[in-house]
Amino acid sequence: MITLNPGEIKRVDVVMTPVTGWLSPVNYHDPDKVWSFEGKAYDGNLNTEAYTETSNAWLMLFTQGTPLVSKVRVYCGTDVDGNYNYVDAIITVQVYDDDLEAYVPVFSGVVRKLQWVELPLDKTRPVGDIRIKWNSIPPDGYGCLRELQYRVEG
Repeated sequence: MITLNPGEIKRVDVVMTPVTGWLSPVNYHDPDKVWSFEGKAYDGNLNTEAYTETSNAWLMLFTQGTPLVSKVRVYCGTDVDGNYNYVDAIITVQVYDDDLEAYVPVFSGVVRKLQWVELPLDKTRPVGDIRIKWNSIPPDGYGCLRELQYRVEG
């Protein structure tokens, strides 16, 4: 701890180690207000989930600052009948590139149910948020996002 008296100036050198590896989002935005338990999509627990009954409804997950991201990974599935009978998920993932000030597609298609699936970006990008939606949800079903993380490069 450094204590300064009024009018006193001290030089302080700070060494910061860059954070790298898989990180979880820090906040969310549900623009259509059709997701439930959104914070569970990044709580570090593979047994809890954010979910929606609505196809094509984005859930936006915010990064800490604007890190350089190379990959996104998801752990998700589609509950076909509301009774935890999961099948593969048909999703779309995009990242917001702060340099371009635009969303960039990462992936659109089928991911295996309830396992980590890594989705590489076309290049390392400064990412402000990541958004995900289910392209297709069966009647009485849910799109279930258990975890989403992003890979930060040093």
